[in-house]
Amino acid sequence: MRKQLDIYSFTVIFYIAMTLIANDLLIPSRLCTIAIGLLVLGTALHLIQKDKFILKKNKYNFFCWYLLFVGISVVAMLYSPDKSILNDSSYLLYTTAIILFCFCTLVDSYEKIIMVMKSYEWGSAILFAILFFTNNLISDERLGSNFAGNSNTFALFMMVAFFFTSWQFLYYEKDRLKKGIAGIIMIMNIVTVLLSGARKIIVACMIYVIILYLSKKDKMGRRHTIRNIVIICVAIMLVWQLMMKIPLLYEIVGNRMESLINQFLGKAVMIEGSSSYLRDEYRKLAFSGWLESPIWGYGYDSFHFYNSIVTGHNAYSHNNFTELLYNVGIIGFITYYFEYYRMVKLSIKSKVLPVKVLTIAGIVGVLVSEYGQVDYNLSIIAIFLFVLYKLNIFVRDNKLILFKWEKE
Repeated sequence: MRKQLDIYSFTVIFYIAMTLIANDLLIPSRLCTIAIGLLVLGTALHLIQKDKFILKKNKYNFFCWYLLFVGISVVAMLYSPDKSILNDSSYLLYTTAIILFCFCTLVDSYEKIIMVMKSYEWGSAILFAILFFTNNLISDERLGSNFAGNSNTFALFMMVAFFFTSWQFLYYEKDRLKKGIAGIIMIMNIVTVLLSGARKIIVACMIYVIILYLSKKDKMGRRHTIRNIVIICVAIMLVWQLMMKIPLLYEIVGNRMESLINQFLGKAVMIEGSSSYLRDEYRKLAFSGWLESPIWGYGYDSFHFYNSIVTGHNAYSHNNFTELLYNVGIIGFITYYFEYYRMVKLSIKSKVLPVKVLTIAGIVGVLVSEYGQVDYNLSIIAIFLFVLYKLNIFVRDNKLILFKWEKE
């Protein structure tokens, strides 16, 4: 029997919407805090009404994984140079744990998982409209730096919206109108990601959509590999030409992509003091430091203290892998990435191609983005992983209601 959306689902929708559009351009950012409060209140009322304070087996498994990581991080705070269990970084960690508990409680059906995905799709479309009509979409700066505080974090939100929207466009929507709308929103997502200038996230989006597109089958179960490869190559060349030929795009992202490709090919000349040079130094510094204390690391959120002593820059390592290794050691690192491994393992066994492709492409995309981003304490990635987890559990337990294409 199909579960319908209830009143509590709208607290989830409101939370997702506010995290995307409440940025003081048109909607006050304080609404994000209100949205979290309403989400927590909705969760509490749901538990009281349904008399579900006894945690059911499997329902909170995903939350328990993150809670274990939070526990390791709290212990690591005790021997961190800061020795504080409440600062900006740990606040994000605790908030993410609370939000995950709410999602595990309220998002308990296939329809609600699709609701989460569509909330990111439509939320990103509304954000694009706000940026466009407030004349903030195009400027001399990287998109997100002037209203989101950090263009890379902004790009991370847009990446997740793009992941969900492109999957719906290629695999979920069959109605032509809905498919067309998803395609338009997908293009909006691509534009915002490009204008953010976040190189690793741009590459992550490219790899993600390539995996999705090459894995797609037609109604007869056939893959048109050669045709799809040609289409992908044409699309990449078109985007590349736009980045290289349009002065504004070249200034924001084109020259950064050139630098990234040259680094990959070993042709880049690292200019001391440049962003690329510094980030490379931070990664090397974090990794070499971890080798001296590989088990426990040096304490939660401790790398920026060490970095400020060595380089004079109070900055994190700009790499999720080295940041985790340095801060919480191999124990924290394995704990965090174990869930990535478990989801890939689940998806490989899955007989539902759309879920398998979404999971593998999504995990690969996130891992690529994490080479240039620290996100282990951000709710946006935790929610994305939660969606992948729930879909795979529904498949494993035969609780996944038939997809539209399966009916056909």
